[in-house]
Amino acid sequence: MSEVIPDATGTEPAAGEVPPGPRRFRYLDHLFEDPDPTVTIDAIRQALIGHFPELARATHHETTLADGTREIRFEKQITTKGTLGSGELARALAALPPYEDPLVAPLRAGILQAEMTLGELAVQAPALEALFAEAEQVRQAAATLAERCTRLAPHALPCVPLGF
Repeated sequence: MSEVIPDATGTEPAAGEVPPGPRRFRYLDHLFEDPDPTVTIDAIRQALIGHFPELARATHHETTLADGTREIRFEKQITTKGTLGSGELARALAALPPYEDPLVAPLRAGILQAEMTLGELAVQAPALEALFAEAEQVRQAAATLAERCTRLAPHALPCVPLGF
């Protein structure tokens, strides 16, 4: 639904009244000329939804420019999506084990070397399979966390949190 915000003069048009002066419409860096002065601002917004779906819940602000042109600026509204709260995300992050590269310990122990023959790799196959299984568990935990993040409700912060 569109919200009418008065221009700098503090006035807004009465219902059905078309204020004088040309209009133009702006959304982000797009500028649209007025197709018909009798078309309502909400009808223009509705027509733009096909190209900019986020305008479905947009508001608009109107400003009168120095030359008398009324510039109507559409602004999308931030809405919530999903049900995961930041507390649940914090708990999910706390539950993750610290990441340790599964290849570091075998390399340090000399089990794995930078260059190995096929025979040496065959001997180490069970250890390598265990390392790959561990790496897969880490991948799955990261994928689960990433999926949970997509369900977070957005909220504005004045700055990026420490440690992010």
